[in-house]
Amino acid sequence: MKNVPTYSLLCMILLILNSCSLLHREVVRVTPNTAQSQICGKCHVEEYREWEQSAHRNAYISNDFKEQSENYGDEECLTCHVPNPIYGAEELTARNHNLNEGINCVTCHLTPEQRIAGPLSVFPAHAINMNDPFYRRSVLCGTCHDEHFEQWEQTRELINQSNPEKTILSCQECHMPKIRRKLIAQGFFQYAHKEHEARKHTFTSSPAPYNKRDSWLLIETEVLLEAKEKWPVRIIVSHDIPHALPAVYYGFKEIDFFVALKSFDEQILDEQVLTFSSEYDEYIAPNKKSKYDFYFPSSIKAQTEFLEIKVKRITNNADSDDKIIYFNKRRIYHVNSDFDPDDIMDTLLF
Repeated sequence: MKNVPTYSLLCMILLILNSCSLLHREVVRVTPNTAQSQICGKCHVEEYREWEQSAHRNAYISNDFKEQSENYGDEECLTCHVPNPIYGAEELTARNHNLNEGINCVTCHLTPEQRIAGPLSVFPAHAINMNDPFYRRSVLCGTCHDEHFEQWEQTRELINQSNPEKTILSCQECHMPKIRRKLIAQGFFQYAHKEHEARKHTFTSSPAPYNKRDSWLLIETEVLLEAKEKWPVRIIVSHDIPHALPAVYYGFKEIDFFVALKSFDEQILDEQVLTFSSEYDEYIAPNKKSKYDFYFPSSIKAQTEFLEIKVKRITNNADSDDKIIYFNKRRIYHVNSDFDPDDIMDTLLF
């Protein structure tokens, strides 16, 4: 009879596990009744919170998409902005339920076999495919971001060979920053989980700010000889992201280079702007140095102390903020002998 308590405890644990599994069967419902993401968020708290603030979450409800899809009338757009589960799909199709969730949890994680797939080996609370390599490869993202994926396949080896220390293995490496945490952070199953090295579900549009690689955007400057009352300044731009910038083929996005000459007291003497706009198919090619010349009036040369470059990412999407992604300031003409020529700022911002 000494084993009765142990047996009872074991039965209780099994009952709890089975009950939880039964409670979570709604997670693996198939189209057209797939689960809402808030159900997943009951256990996967942090992932759900990150997704709620992401571009994936807003893929359908953003004013920008509503306008560009002609009030949701373009079926081709809907197949990527509100897709049915993509795992194993031969062709993308648009769903007609839970539209406001955009690209939701089951879009990427629900399999045709009614299992939830993912990259980790964990103690499951529902039917699951564990340690699935699909989630560590760029082909996952390339299901929708097909043109970026094609560019990535074409350029990644060249970039990885020229910069071995900056090897980029997947889209996730830049756009889903690493984090260590429990996969389940609430409910009974949190006690059956330990922390794993995982990735955030922010789907950030800029490379992860705390990775260990050097700056991905490189800008060199040259001050050229005057000609016909013009003072040319050349900037040489390169980047080691394995796709073109700005990184969009549908919609509108710009990258603007603001090149300014400043006096010693930080007054702007002249400023010029170079724009790369997806609207006009203007892109900065990957793995290539591109030269751009700016012609300033020679009359300001005597007053010039600094060359300042700011790079700004601009979008017409009301759900995304414009932001400065690079700042560079250096002395190019000595006016004040007390200035330290080593005082140079060259910073990649996020």
